[in-house]
Amino acid sequence: MKTIKSIRNLEEKVRYCLERSERARNSDVFLTQMIIWEYLRPETLKGEDGRIYFSADSGYIVREDNVKRIRARLQNEKNLYLPTEEKIRKARRINEEEWRRYLGLNPEMRTA
Repeated sequence: MKTIKSIRNLEEKVRYCLERSERARNSDVFLTQMIIWEYLRPETLKGEDGRIYFSADSGYIVREDNVKRIRARLQNEKNLYLPTEEKIRKARRINEEEWRRYLGLNPEMRTA
């Protein structure tokens, strides 16, 4: 079974996290954090004042804007891993019919 630690390509890491977490589909910040936490080695993490930091020399830094761009392409162009929260769908302007189909709902049935 493939693990995120064996994945080298950022797009594949984004796909891996989106497949496994609804929360990651709804939040670019959480998605980025998930990639960082899953990829970094525990010895690169530092704790201070109840917060966890990772060292800049950890060998891996991912930028949220790169993650967001990949997630947006997967969701908007390929209709993959769509968000599960309606307010997120509206904010990202995802077509309602496509979203309802993705969730397994009848696109014709709407509530007022």
